Amino acid sequence: MSNLTKRIITALILVGIALGTAYLGLEYFIYLTHFFVFLLQIELARMFFKDENRILRWPFLFATFITTLMYNYLPFYFTPFLFLLIPTMLSLLLVGLSDRSNEDILKISGLFSLGFVYVGLLPSLTTKILMVQDGPYWMLVCLAVVFSGDVGAYFVGSRFGKKKVLPQVSPNKSWEGAIGGLVCSTLTSVFVGQYFIPETSVIALLLSGCLASLLAQSGDFFESLIKRIAGQKDSSSFLPGHGGFLDRFDGLIFAIPVYYYLSLY
Repeated sequence: MSNLTKRIITALILVGIALGTAYLGLEYFIYLTHFFVFLLQIELARMFFKDENRILRWPFLFATFITTLMYNYLPFYFTPFLFLLIPTMLSLLLVGLSDRSNEDILKISGLFSLGFVYVGLLPSLTTKILMVQDGPYWMLVCLAVVFSGDVGAYFVGSRFGKKKVLPQVSPNKSWEGAIGGLVCSTLTSVFVGQYFIPETSVIALLLSGCLASLLAQSGDFFESLIKRIAGQKDSSSFLPGHGGFLDRFDGLIFAIPVYYYLSLY
C-alpha cells in the first residue's frame, strides 16, 4: 500500500470519527478534542524526555493536561492560578534533580516551560473556541485555512519550488510553496468565513487568514526543528501515512489563537 493511500485512508477515518462524534453533540466533540490534545502531549513528552529522563514524562503530562482542563473549564478569575502551575513544577524539578549538573537542570526546566506553552496553553484554545458563540464555525474556518494552506504549499512547491526557506530544518519547503500556501489560506478564510459567519467583515477575514497562514507555516517549521533535535522523522506512528498527531496539527496549534480571539470580538 502506497504512502498516499495510507494518508487518504487515515484522513477519511479521522473525518468519520470527527463527524460521528459531532453528530452525537458538541459536548462529545469537545471530549474528542481533549483526547487528541492529550495525544499531542504524549508525543512531545516522548520526544523531549528519553533514556534516563523517561520518568519526567509523567509530571510533564500531568502539568500540560491539567493546564488544558483548567484553562477550558475554570472561571476567568482562576487564570492566575493556572500560571502558578509552571513555577511550581519547576521548583519541584529543581529539588528532584539536585544530583544533576546545572546544564541538565536548565535544559530540563526549559523543556518543561516550552512544553507548558506549546502543548498545554496553545492547544487548549482548540477546545475553548468551541465553547464561545459561533465557536464551532470559527473552528471550521481555522481548520479550512490551515489544511488548504498545506495543500496549496504542497502543490505549488512541488511544481515551482526552487528557493528553500530553511533547508537545515525542513529541506523540502520552498518560498514558492510558502507563498502558494499563504494565498490559498487567505482566500479560504474569506470564502469559508463569509459562508459560515457572514456578519464578519471581509477585511477581518482577509487579515486573519494571512496571519493564521504565516503562523501555521511557522508552527510546521517549529515542529520540524523539534523532530530534528530529537532525531525523529515523525512525532509518532499513531497516524499511518501522516506520522503523529503533532505532525498533522502542528500548524493548527499556532493558528488557532487568531480565530479564537477573533471569535470573541
